[in-house]
Amino acid sequence: MIRAVIFLLFFVFQCLQHYEVQADNHLEAMLVSSSTQDKLEKLLKLRERLDSVERLLTAKRNKLDGMFSSLKRTKRGSCVGCKDELMALLYAPDINKGECYEDLNGTDYRGTVSVTDQGNTCQNWDAQIPHGHECLLSDPRFANAGIGEHNYCRNPDNSDQPWCFVMDTTIRSEYCNVGAPSSDGTCPYDYRVNKGAIHTVYGDTICPEDNELVYTGFVAGGRSCDNGGGHDYMCLPSTPRYKTTVDRVQTNRAYLSHTQFRDPLNGLKELNNGDPPCAVCRIPTRTTVLMVPGRNRCPDNTWTMEYSGYLFSQKNFQSRRATVYVCIHTGASVMTGTENFISAGNHVYHVEARCSANTAMPCDNYIDGHELTCAVCSK
Repeated sequence: MIRAVIFLLFFVFQCLQHYEVQADNHLEAMLVSSSTQDKLEKLLKLRERLDSVERLLTAKRNKLDGMFSSLKRTKRGSCVGCKDELMALLYAPDINKGECYEDLNGTDYRGTVSVTDQGNTCQNWDAQIPHGHECLLSDPRFANAGIGEHNYCRNPDNSDQPWCFVMDTTIRSEYCNVGAPSSDGTCPYDYRVNKGAIHTVYGDTICPEDNELVYTGFVAGGRSCDNGGGHDYMCLPSTPRYKTTVDRVQTNRAYLSHTQFRDPLNGLKELNNGDPPCAVCRIPTRTTVLMVPGRNRCPDNTWTMEYSGYLFSQKNFQSRRATVYVCIHTGASVMTGTENFISAGNHVYHVEARCSANTAMPCDNYIDGHELTCAVCSK
């Protein structure tokens, strides 16, 4: 039986080599029969398909090598269950290449599948042709999503499954078939080596212990007197990089401005009318970040405290557009040279409780007028 299986493996190898020769002959024939203007386009498409076939052949060869090695180790007469063993080897996932993942929608997938489930070749994540997507590479939220100088399928935006931009100019993106997640919820190696969590420290330029500093800047947002623009706060780098610009202020634009502390509590009075700095930090060993409003402690001891502070936002009646709440570090400082300089930028104030009897926010817990704390925790 072993001799028969070995002969079968040899036959499969010969078929694979024959397929490669046929593919080369098909490429040459297509180019000779094409007009000059069609050759480049056909060459590109055929190259993409051949690259895909080459990756498939390499994977199959590796698995066949494993099957052959397994047979050589099997003693004569002891090949009980050989068929099942060979099938398991042939269809086993390439977990040694990062194909194993745990998240149901594949956000932690770090494998090497680079062809969509429709057969289209993926575009490199760092390429902007044929489909531009500069925001993905520059947005710190995707800094740990596994995208970069490759075209492997990934899920940076928490979609239903891993996907990629494709080389087909008529289709922007497609999902990929990367197999099922680990059946028992664990992978046989530290697949999270390229994972982590990104968060922003508002009010400080120093990241917490065991964090990596991504960059520093200052807190920015839409001006308090404006109706439009974004409602969130962001950590804006101190030195921007421009591309195409118009050298005048225009009314058909959204505006982004610096942020100032206003009327802080005692102990933070020196921050009044100053601009808070910020730091974008990466936690390489944890994957989830949570801001807990109303408490300066983490939910339990399974969470790690990154920092604690006070809730801030724009004050009541100041703006006709809503803004988010941010957790300002207890040890906050202001940017040098911005102290006590009043300007019409974006202003942040303490957030205080407004309680009501017979509601989920009763006055025996949340006291009217008391400024609320916060904590940023990771896990």
